[in-house]
Amino acid sequence: GQVIAKQDAPCGSLYRIGAGQVLLCRRKGDGEDYALTLLGPGEVFGEGSLRPHGRWLCKAKAVSDGWCNVIPASRVPR
Repeated sequence: GQVIAKQDAPCGSLYRIGAGQVLLCRRKGDGEDYALTLLGPGEVFGEGSLRPHGRWLCKAKAVSDGWCNVIPASRVPR
């Protein structure tokens, strides 16, 4: 599936899944990924973007066809 975000990359947006599924996974020391959770429509990820200098703590990867609303962190009321 398409990689939406890479672990340790800067995080500047929230994502709300409109359709499809997104797998969140982390890279182990040996380079292998392990699954954290599988998200579906209506769920939100990318909360790290709300922290100053936020970074992705995991990789987000689409595992089925779908779409997400992308919300820049600067547009989220705090």
